[in-house]
Amino acid sequence: MIIQSIHKHRRLLGWLLILLSFCIGMMLLRVGIFNDEADNLVAGRLILQGQQLYTNIFSHHFPFAYYWTAFSILIFGQSISLLRLSILIFQTAAFITAMLVTEVYISVGLVAVF
Repeated sequence: MIIQSIHKHRRLLGWLLILLSFCIGMMLLRVGIFNDEADNLVAGRLILQGQQLYTNIFSHHFPFAYYWTAFSILIFGQSISLLRLSILIFQTAAFITAMLVTEVYISVGLVAVF
């Protein structure tokens, strides 16, 4: 009975889990330090100044975070809060896309929360 109800409302449950994930992320925007945050900010700023990643800027990480940070700085200015918000929005959009493409609503929603 409960499993049938969950299956029937799986889309709604998935969306609620995504919303919960976003709300938790909003509450944590000003808490603590995120992994490699300073590295991303410095490299993003250097990219905007014309430096080339892996040629002028040493890194052993994949480039997406640096270019995303450069884009965020270009759009919003150099603000740690707005950078974190842009990452949260990107992360939420990625989970929504995964949920819509796979139609695995509850599992993707749970992964987004945890």
